[in-house]
Amino acid sequence: MCTLIETGSFNEFYDYNKKLIYGNRLSFYHLIKMIQQVNETKIGPYTAYNIINDEGANVLAVWTDGIYYLYGTTWTEEILDKLTEKIDLPKFRNFTFSGTRELVLDFFAKTDRPYTIYKDRLLYECTQLLPIKGVIPGVAIKSSTDDLEELAEMVYHFGLEEWGEREGRDMNHARQLVWGGILSGNICDWEVAEEITTIGQIIDMETRLPIIGSLYTKPDKRKKGYAYAFVHEIVSQLLKGGYKKCGIISDATNDTTNKIFKEIGFVEVAKYISVNITPIHQ
Repeated sequence: MCTLIETGSFNEFYDYNKKLIYGNRLSFYHLIKMIQQVNETKIGPYTAYNIINDEGANVLAVWTDGIYYLYGTTWTEEILDKLTEKIDLPKFRNFTFSGTRELVLDFFAKTDRPYTIYKDRLLYECTQLLPIKGVIPGVAIKSSTDDLEELAEMVYHFGLEEWGEREGRDMNHARQLVWGGILSGNICDWEVAEEITTIGQIIDMETRLPIIGSLYTKPDKRKKGYAYAFVHEIVSQLLKGGYKKCGIISDATNDTTNKIFKEIGFVEVAKYISVNITPIHQ
């Protein structure tokens, strides 16, 4: 038998789940980002609840503006039935469902509602580096404002490759991101003979689990080992600096980068998916 747990407020939902969420930071990474946004804006979700059973299965659901988050540790057919009963899917028109990959896919398999995959991600963590393979030229350095325009162009093209054209995500936006990252000291690049080949950003350094993101290599500099050497060096410095582990988020469909991360020492800990649904035309 499963039980629906609806708390009186989002703060109560957070208190009920925070041990689980923060004990598995990478598994709940995108949900944590949503929680941070709620804390900053003070605008809470429309609803938040758990569906559990006596055997320890647990599904977390949060309905926010434009996104329905579905996360789970384990779940059963009964829990999925309860979830489909709770979510009145026909009233959601242009909407996004995000969270634990298999849970989201199992939910939609129950509904027969068509969807398109927007993001399919693997979340990795590394606690111990594997030895680097070969000798790869270059050095990892903290990025400088002297290279602002070149870095901004790389960040802009990273966004195009990841998500395509998006409103407001132009070169000016890329410059702002790079400028902020340089001031924060969390944007780095790999340089070969003083030429930038690869960039990346380290976020969440104030937590116990820094995340390497926005990894991008210029198209004409790929397949030379630069991204591999760059990430290997960043992880090395983070672990030497006192962090017990670090994380990285990868496109599940990119076999090349996933192979690189595993060769560095990253181990997959979670799968995340984000899907879009559109109105059903009668």
